[in-house]
Amino acid sequence: MSRLALALLTTAAACVSPSRISSDPPPLGAPTATGVDVLTSRNDPARTGANLRESLLTTANVNPRQFGRLFHYDVEGNIYAQPLVVSDLLVGGVRRNVVYVATTDDVVYAFNADSNADNGGLLWRRRLADKLFAIPVDDDLFFLSSGDATPIPANDRAISVYHPTYGRHVSLYMGNAGILGTPVIDRARSILYLVARTKRSQTYTQTLHALDLTDGHDRVPPAVIATGSAVCGGGPDDPKNPLPIPCSFAAIENQRAGLALAGHRVVVAWGNGALEGWSVVIDNQPRSFIASGYVMAFDADTLRETGCLTTATQSSGGTGIWQSGRAPAVDADGHVYFFTGNGGAPSLWANRCDRDGVFPPKTIDLDNALLKLDVRDGISIVDKGYPPEEDRAALDDCDIDLGSSGPLLIPGTTALLGGGKQGFLHVFDRRDGGYRYVFNMKIYDGDKEVYYDRNHRCITQGDHHIMGGLAYWKSASRGPLVYVSAESVAIKSYALDPNALALTPRQASPEVVWGHPAASLSLSANGGAAGSGVLWAAHADRQAEPATHDDVFYLKAPGVLRAYDAEDLSRELWNSNLCAEDQFGLLAKFTPPTVANGKVYMATFSGRLAVYGLLHAARSCGR
Repeated sequence: MSRLALALLTTAAACVSPSRISSDPPPLGAPTATGVDVLTSRNDPARTGANLRESLLTTANVNPRQFGRLFHYDVEGNIYAQPLVVSDLLVGGVRRNVVYVATTDDVVYAFNADSNADNGGLLWRRRLADKLFAIPVDDDLFFLSSGDATPIPANDRAISVYHPTYGRHVSLYMGNAGILGTPVIDRARSILYLVARTKRSQTYTQTLHALDLTDGHDRVPPAVIATGSAVCGGGPDDPKNPLPIPCSFAAIENQRAGLALAGHRVVVAWGNGALEGWSVVIDNQPRSFIASGYVMAFDADTLRETGCLTTATQSSGGTGIWQSGRAPAVDADGHVYFFTGNGGAPSLWANRCDRDGVFPPKTIDLDNALLKLDVRDGISIVDKGYPPEEDRAALDDCDIDLGSSGPLLIPGTTALLGGGKQGFLHVFDRRDGGYRYVFNMKIYDGDKEVYYDRNHRCITQGDHHIMGGLAYWKSASRGPLVYVSAESVAIKSYALDPNALALTPRQASPEVVWGHPAASLSLSANGGAAGSGVLWAAHADRQAEPATHDDVFYLKAPGVLRAYDAEDLSRELWNSNLCAEDQFGLLAKFTPPTVANGKVYMATFSGRLAVYGLLHAARSCGR
């Protein structure tokens, strides 16, 4: 769930360069590799964040002399979704490695993943909403467009709220709200699935697309998940909200979590949008404007909806699923795992999952929970787990929910790990047939944070949220390792005993990652081989702009990409500030780097995708 109980601010949508091949010189003779795909959020269905088939990048050659930014691609809009990679794909009669990028302006790109030279560059672009400005078109490329719809603008009432601190409407979105959730790719079907949000006149629509990997066309007719123009409040008689307040599912529900594949089902989740905690007057009664959590499943071949579940009830709304963009985990049997957010007031509109729009009675608590779902035939809750009962009231009341991150399934074990806004690592175990809460571990120093005052009123949201989630690697020499970044502490590693389900603090990075949202992590390694493990961390750059560093929640800020020895976090190998030409621009909040085939792909809020790799010739900048 978002932090709109706190102050919000956003800059206007940035003007970005046209979608054309960058003028940066291509790498000369830089080594390439083939065969590694990154088809889903955090690299795999378990959400380990690890690519364990990386043979080119090692702790020996990721350094300022040999590694750096090779080139970049300009895109239209910001990139919230993690870039995805398909290797050895036949596009336009040529086999290539392809990187896919989806933006907040509802544009999807397929780029040559290895080079932006004349025989590489942009392979195709699919626009799912109207152009915002003219873009040069090359006749020999695929350029597809869709109708007269537009992305939801950054200042739209569906994604912005009046905030008294600033005396105006503000938004948590950095730009438009088109494609936010990371798509998922089915390599066997050669399809990329995504959800696009659009607005035509006053009607909002959310649509599931199945795009062909080779040219971007719709393989089957898109599925309209929801459309609507209902209004719940606002207008000339409301000085704080002079414009009508939209309140349909299509307008407000935030499709932030990455999409997932579970067997033959495409799984999509929603949580609260920008209107959390916003009070409006309806029928002379103040009502809290709060959305609800939803999970839906769709047939991967036809996009027919096969199941729908809401986490809201007749007595409580909220309980959204957003996980800072992380997709749900999926096990080998096709079960799906989410963390939910905190609950709140009942929803103002109908239940999307019920024909009569009625929410179910509250028979169990679904807020701040681990949910295990079966999506094969409809959607059913198979199991659930909770943090300790003594913490749950604060998780709800003070917006320090479990759902700010998502679960990670530890391969080869019965353990599930995750973290939330408390700054705790939570460990669950399923060896007894159901999910049992084992223990939690505070990852910051000092006493446990206190959220209530003596009158049981919330006084703080805490300072050590876990947002980007965890990464995992089983090192041949060090054993199973869990990596985590929380706000305003160093990045840390923990040794995991998979039998006792015990975590032992191991190492920390030299730098503290100050403020929201800490670092988003990825790991690359060649299996468990010593010297191959590199932990990649993207976060706001305090040195570049300290005045906005703690406010990345509601402002854009420069970012930095760092590489650490995954076996020794005290050893930083490289960072993008050591050489000026390696800087990538504005941080893409919550978005981890994607590592594949000797390249690192960094999403940005600067209208570009930055591509890093091994340089042709050694250089002298940096250490």
